[in-house]
Amino acid sequence: MSFSWGQIFGGKDSKDDLARGKVQADADLKGGYDAATGDYDQAIHGFDQRVTGENAANQDYLASLGVLGPEEQARVQGRYFGDPVQNMLMDRITKANTRRFTAMMPGSSGNNSGAATQSLTNSLLENYRNYQASLQGAGAPTSLSAQAGLLKGKGDMSYGYGATLAGNDINYAKSQADMENTGINNLAKILGAGAEAAKTGSKIAASMGA
Repeated sequence: MSFSWGQIFGGKDSKDDLARGKVQADADLKGGYDAATGDYDQAIHGFDQRVTGENAANQDYLASLGVLGPEEQARVQGRYFGDPVQNMLMDRITKANTRRFTAMMPGSSGNNSGAATQSLTNSLLENYRNYQASLQGAGAPTSLSAQAGLLKGKGDMSYGYGATLAGNDINYAKSQADMENTGINNLAKILGAGAEAAKTGSKIAASMGA
């Protein structure tokens, strides 16, 4: 009975199949990774405009508090007083206060005028605080947090992709080593069988010579 080196060490076909399997697995993995990366990028950039708006609103809120300096505070206040919507609200507040004090205090005195002025000031300040509160709410980093979560997910996926490729390489090398070890074991068995046969043949020859 004859043996070829290919039969002993697993055969070229087996090694080729193993190599093709690894190439296909790596290609499938890369295809999935590339597709998922594109989806992640699209989702991440989908928040760009909202994040820009949140950052701007947060800057305006801080500026309205004066923490970014008087020039920035004046900029926000100028925009507030120049806003047609805010002007309409302030006009309504002024007219409402005027009507209320006119009805409550006919024949106004100095005290009544002072109370009316203070009431109007308080109402206008409340409206400005509401404006600040709307800036604070709009500046909450909701979209930024969502974008950060997506970036983390993309990073985790990239790490997993690299780890899986490394695992494939390790498994491929191990399979090759196992195939070589199997061939060595097969060769050892063949040599052992040959030695045993030679030993048996010597015994037979010796007995026949006797």
